[in-house]
Amino acid sequence: MGAPLRAAATTCPEASDALGGESALPVENPSQATDREQAPVERARQVRNKVMERLSKGAALEEILDLLVREMEFDHAGTLASILLLDETGRYLHVAAAPNLPGEYRQAMEGIAIGPNAGSCGTAAFRDERVIVSDIATDPLWAGCRDFALRHGLRACWSEPIHCSGGGVLGTFAVYYRSIRAPEEVELRTIVDAANLASIAIERKRAEERIARLTNLSRARSEISQFIVRTTDEDELLSAVCRVAVEFGGMRMAWIGRANETAKRIEPVARYGEGLAYLDGLTIATSADVPEGRGPTGRTFRNGDCVIVNNFETNASTAPWRARAQEHEFRSAACFAIHHAERLFAVLSVYSNRTGSFDSDAIGLLREITKDVGFALDGLDKARERKAALEALSRSEQHFRAYFERSMVGMAATNSNRRWIEVNDALCAMLGYTREELLSRTWAELTHPDDLTVNEKNWERVRNGDTDEYETDKRYLHKDGHPVDTHVAARVVRTATGEIDYIVALIEDITERKRAERALREKNEFLNSILQSEPECVMVVGLDGQLLQMNHAGLRMLGARDVDEAQRSGLLSFVLAKYRRAFLELHATVCKGGNGVLQFEVRGNDGVVRWLETHATPLRESSGAVSALLGITRDISEKKRSEELIWRQANFDILTGLPNRYMFQDRLAQEVKKARRAGTMLALLFIDLDYFKEVNDTLGHETGDALLVEVAQRITSCVRESDTVARLGGDEFTVILPQLSDPGSAEVAAQSIIARLGEVFNVRSEAIFLSASIGITYFPSDAGTVDDLLKNADQAMYVAKRQGRNRIGYFTVTLQAAAQNRLRLINDLRGALVADQFRVYFQPVIDLATRQICGAEALLRWLHPTRGIVAPGEFITLAEETGLIIGIGDWVFREAARWAKRWSEKVAGNFRVGVNNSPIQFRDGTNILSWLDYLRAIDLPGKNMSVEITEGLLLDADAGITDVLRRLHEDGIGVAIDDFGTGYSSLSYLHKFQIDCLKIDQSFTRNLQAERSAKALSESIIAMAHKLGLTVVAEGVETAEQLEFLVAAGCDFAQGYLFSHPVPPEEFDALLQGGLSTLRELPDVDW
Repeated sequence: MGAPLRAAATTCPEASDALGGESALPVENPSQATDREQAPVERARQVRNKVMERLSKGAALEEILDLLVREMEFDHAGTLASILLLDETGRYLHVAAAPNLPGEYRQAMEGIAIGPNAGSCGTAAFRDERVIVSDIATDPLWAGCRDFALRHGLRACWSEPIHCSGGGVLGTFAVYYRSIRAPEEVELRTIVDAANLASIAIERKRAEERIARLTNLSRARSEISQFIVRTTDEDELLSAVCRVAVEFGGMRMAWIGRANETAKRIEPVARYGEGLAYLDGLTIATSADVPEGRGPTGRTFRNGDCVIVNNFETNASTAPWRARAQEHEFRSAACFAIHHAERLFAVLSVYSNRTGSFDSDAIGLLREITKDVGFALDGLDKARERKAALEALSRSEQHFRAYFERSMVGMAATNSNRRWIEVNDALCAMLGYTREELLSRTWAELTHPDDLTVNEKNWERVRNGDTDEYETDKRYLHKDGHPVDTHVAARVVRTATGEIDYIVALIEDITERKRAERALREKNEFLNSILQSEPECVMVVGLDGQLLQMNHAGLRMLGARDVDEAQRSGLLSFVLAKYRRAFLELHATVCKGGNGVLQFEVRGNDGVVRWLETHATPLRESSGAVSALLGITRDISEKKRSEELIWRQANFDILTGLPNRYMFQDRLAQEVKKARRAGTMLALLFIDLDYFKEVNDTLGHETGDALLVEVAQRITSCVRESDTVARLGGDEFTVILPQLSDPGSAEVAAQSIIARLGEVFNVRSEAIFLSASIGITYFPSDAGTVDDLLKNADQAMYVAKRQGRNRIGYFTVTLQAAAQNRLRLINDLRGALVADQFRVYFQPVIDLATRQICGAEALLRWLHPTRGIVAPGEFITLAEETGLIIGIGDWVFREAARWAKRWSEKVAGNFRVGVNNSPIQFRDGTNILSWLDYLRAIDLPGKNMSVEITEGLLLDADAGITDVLRRLHEDGIGVAIDDFGTGYSSLSYLHKFQIDCLKIDQSFTRNLQAERSAKALSESIIAMAHKLGLTVVAEGVETAEQLEFLVAAGCDFAQGYLFSHPVPPEEFDALLQGGLSTLRELPDVDW
């Protein structure tokens, strides 16, 4: 039961203290007593009014949340309350208010991660639902932090998520108690009300803070815009941006950094605000190869946009600077690229002392600010350019004269008579003449004779008015007679009437260039010879898609004799139709300046189909324009054949050629999607061959493999072409039957498969008979997923196996429930031994000659925490299947030995305790042989212990099992055959193995009165055992008549409900002390 709601007072004392204190703790008087009887609704109204009053007065969020917590603690005696808020990542909780929780515990709560098992608050935030933990000491949600909470005296914790108005979790409101507590309805309502008030306060305060931030940033942008109008200095502008971001934008610190390309670092060029020491010695790299370059500033430098870090503490990229940021109270940061002249110019980094300062609106404003700054920088550049242009214009005449005189390029002017009227020193030096010598000669006199024709044609064009400028390469004759290669650019200056006034020419000595061109031409010829010998195809394709050039390797790939043949056919005609669109898209991409790779098939003129891979890149002219496509192509036909082989090996069964498990699951998933869209039915058949292992073991694996191939063919012949037959492995096959209109169609197919597989197989001169068990399940009636369908079909197949094989089994809901129950039982079984849920009971064994208890059989019981006592028949088989029987069996033996040690010291004679053993335990006898060391350690002779095994173990016994039984016998441990007569009994193993005792199965004992054959068999077993020197124990003795017969038949020992049920060891102690008199009252039988 929860504590009653405390009487409501005008103000709780803790809350008054927290808010400056309007009153001390009130002294009880009649009027206050009346107040304390106010209804919870009235009290809730009062608290709400206080919160709304604080909000209206602009109280801090921390103050309001502290008020809520203290009011809760005041109203509920013994309550310790807390409010935790989610950070902006939605993964960690931070303490917002917890005034009376232990300080050390508050510190531990700070920054806890939410999750499915993270205490009450972490789980409530993760699940988005209320979490009530009445006892921290036992609740699994507190497993990871239980000890810490208990150490501070906390025993119960109820946590309610705080929701925002738009959905989602803001944090949690939790109450703790120092005793085990479950909440009452009124307490839950109070917590929900408090969480709702906290939500209102948090959202309102955050909205106010956000509005204030955006207002500040808007003012900052306005200030920067005004400064941009006034400034003419770049450094002054950058410093002003930092100052305004801090003074008007509400930032704690701002700085602008530019890249130092030599040092490969980003270095501050402007800064302002608090914590400027943060930048001292700061290392921020431009490369992402080092941690110092993977922070927000470095990433912004590379991406050219922005990077936002709303929590400096938790963001992995800020690790190198986290301690430095903590020192200066930087809790969030934002970095923005500043672009200038269409390239990255700098990075603006701003820091806030609050987490989550940068929402989308704030980011938008800061981005606009950086755009304004970039625009201003561009404006400063243009202003400088205009000023420079004016200055340049005033100096142009001086420059031209100086250029003419001092130019390294020859310059000359000629009149309409083609005589030189002015030349510069560079031309004189080029041709070896003085200025006076040149001025006395004509162009024609100095032109190489072979170039006179071209020279004359250019002059005629100028004289006729066809052009006013031309360029040409020509040779002049040096004064010493050798030719000088030149490039001449001439321009005509005409009079107002259009007559030639003079011609100005720039004459460049290109002798070395011409020499280089000749060398390049020779080199190109050499490279072309290499190109033609290249084993891979090299081709050049025009912008119109026409083949321009291709080497011999490429022609071989197209089966063409020469380039003309390939051009006549057209390059696209070689490409198979299904790849032509992709080929044209690649061509278009490269023509636009991009690169690309394409794999496609071609059919050559020789008729051969080949796989090719082309790497295409643009060829550009000197201007940068794309002129053609260069393709390097290789024949990948062999690679494709290898990939196809690998794909088949990965998706198909090598032996049968059927789809394997991977391909089967993919096809089943596709068929399920189709069936879901079309609303149709699908059936899945799971086929398992009966007794295939015996065929493999008897006739060999080669025969088994050949048999599997024919099985696959027969199954395939029984279904449609649209159906999928797959081999999962071993002797397991599946069939997918999609688009069924009638569920009976699946049964027809399954019966057909069973019939075909039932026909004789003639394999490798062997006549083999086979059968199959088939499980059937349907989509969507039985399951909706691939995994569930496969699981259901497998379960249905095992039903067919259990019903006798060679038949069909159907999946049912009952079957699913049984499978789920089995799975839950296995999961519980895995932790049962560690959780100390097992108990060993003992059933006394009676010596029929002395009428005394001479031993006991140890019987395992599972005390399940919710199911109660689970019968061994329900879980022993599961323990064997999962291998858990090894650990459980080891524990049972040691527990039985411990009690055997105690009882052997109390009882005269050879008191022996028998322990049942599973065949699984004998697969690795190491564990069983360790028992011998244990018996020696507790000083218990082996004669006081006996292991009980089944006949089946002896039939399959190998050398290892034989050796274990021999070692047990040598150490005096008895070996008894349990349930004798129910298995494949054979006298040979009684002779072969050193057996001490036979235990007659209770099925014989139960039928002694009803069936003469049971009596005869029991007498025969007893007589045979005695002849072999073995003792006999009769199990399941329940009536006086059964006992009388067994005594008369000479049976040595007996056990059963007639004497005692299996009992805990403490009760068995009492049986031993009282002797036979303490057993059930026995009938008067002549023993």
